[in-house]
Formats: sequence, structure tokens, C-alpha cells
Amino acid sequence: MMDLNAKTVFLMSREVIPAMLEQQSGKIINIGARAALQGSAKMGPYVASKMAVIRLTESMAAELKGSHINVNCILPGTIDTPANRKSMPDADFSRWVAPESLAGCHRILASDAARGCARGGRSRLWPELLTTGRPSLDRLNSSMVSEIGVLRPRQRRATFSGLSF
Repeated sequence: MMDLNAKTVFLMSREVIPAMLEQQSGKIINIGARAALQGSAKMGPYVASKMAVIRLTESMAAELKGSHINVNCILPGTIDTPANRKSMPDADFSRWVAPESLAGCHRILASDAARGCARGGRSRLWPELLTTGRPSLDRLNSSMVSEIGVLRPRQRRATFSGLSF
């Protein structure tokens, strides 16, 4: 789980951040999980790996503060995918997050609508995807950007977990 979730965030970020620093702009949007906000039985490795994604996101946001790179993490509940339906056939699918809603959240975070949001190095998360209901795409709009902590990194050269970008 660590390789699938946390390591991929770290490796991808390590590869793209130098170019983002060079062009003085960029967007990094990671996917955590609402489940990572507390431990759950039989979910230890998953919860730990997704919490690592959240903490990596927060660390990158703090380290890149001021360099015009937005770093965010979305925390959806269970995403309604064929694989999840197959592995949890008795679940209430109506309470799962529609992939289209997750894409809408990405679309806003990747847009210019998110450029002016900053929370002083602290991240906030999309409340729509923290709920158990299926957020409607029309509610995921630019007016919700004020609920996100899009962070604006400052320094030109950043170190992250002991590795220099």
C-alpha cells in the first residue's frame, strides 16, 4: 500500500517539481482518503498509506510556499468504481463518491479559480468529498474554492524529506 499510494506521490512530485520551480507555476493534486482521518479495523495499511499522502501534501505545500505551486489533497470517501463494487458487493453504492464528482473537484483545483486561495501554509480539504453522500457536480464550482487551502510556495529551491528538488 505504501508503494501504491505514498511512494507514487513522492516519486511523481520529485520529478515534476523542478520544472514547476523553473516555470514558477504548477498544480499538484493528490488523492488521499477520508478513511485516513482515523484508524479502522482491517484497514491499517490503507489508512497509513493514505495518511502518508496527506502529510506529504502538507509538507510539500509548506516547503514550496511562495513559488506559485498549488499543492492540494482531496479526501473522497469510497469512489464508485467497478473494482470497488466487486470487492464490496453488499455496500450502499448510493453513498459512494461518483468519479465525475472527483473529476469536478480536480477541474476546479487545476483551474485559475484556485489560484488566489491560500491559508498561510495550512491545508483545508473539500468538505463535499468528506461527506458520505454523492456530491453533485453543479455544487462543485468556483465558489467552493474558498473552502480549499491552495497553498502558494515561496522559496526557489526546496528540500523534501532530505532530497533536494
